[in-house]
Amino acid sequence: MSISAHCANCHRELLLDQVTRPVDGFRCPFCGFAFAPSYATIAPAVAERVLASHEALVKNLAELQSMTGDRLALDRDSVVGSVLGALGAEAQPA
Repeated sequence: MSISAHCANCHRELLLDQVTRPVDGFRCPFCGFAFAPSYATIAPAVAERVLASHEALVKNLAELQSMTGDRLALDRDSVVGSVLGALGAEAQPA
């Protein structure tokens, strides 16, 4: 499972796991645009942690849902809202 992203330079869609190899310099695999020039050596590890956290969150939410059925309804806004806040205003749905 990966997270979709878009290059701010060429606007092509890519997957976050396409930029997790430190040797690639955290650049767009299509146009070479540097996503985090000052952090090129550490950004891939942060992206790996984001992907692992995403996978764990999805897995654990599904597991909790299977245990509780419709007896417990998590507030979607409280789960998704903080993630949207971390992504910034441009990531907010229209």
